[in-house]
Formats: sequence, structure tokens, C-alpha cells
Amino acid sequence: MWRAWAAAERAQLRPEVMTAIANCGTLDQALRVRLALDSVGIPSFIPDESSATLAPHHFFTHGAVRVQVPDDRGEEARRVLADLSEPT
Repeated sequence: MWRAWAAAERAQLRPEVMTAIANCGTLDQALRVRLALDSVGIPSFIPDESSATLAPHHFFTHGAVRVQVPDDRGEEARRVLADLSEPT
């Protein structure tokens, strides 16, 4: 009985396709980007959040902390970030 229930639960999971819209140098920068996107209603995800918390030195030397949004919101998210980077 439990196995049938677990299989039904897994079948309902539909992970969204995510698009990376920003590569940040630090976790703090990635969190700021996520906050800006959340403030306009765009859901975002930082897949490297745990790793950047536990081993930030890795991201200073080997890459960036990614911020991702659902694929269908990518262009909108890029416009929001472009508006933020323009001087007022």
C-alpha cells in the first residue's frame, strides 16, 4: 500500500525547468538578486546556496553562485536585473 502511495506522489512532482540568470561572486550578492526578483513576484532559486555557505572559498576561486528562475520567467527576470544595474 505504501509503495503505491509513494509512486503516486512521485508522479505528481513536476520539476520546473530552471534558467540561470545571474552568476554572482558571493552568496550575499546572490541573495540580493533573489530578494530583488522576489520583490516583483518572480520566484528564484540559488542551487549553490548550501555549498556557498559551507565552503565560500570554493566560489572565490572556482566559479560563481548561480541564481535561477523558472524558464518561462527568464526574460522578465533579466529585464528586472538590467533595470537594477542602470544608474538612476
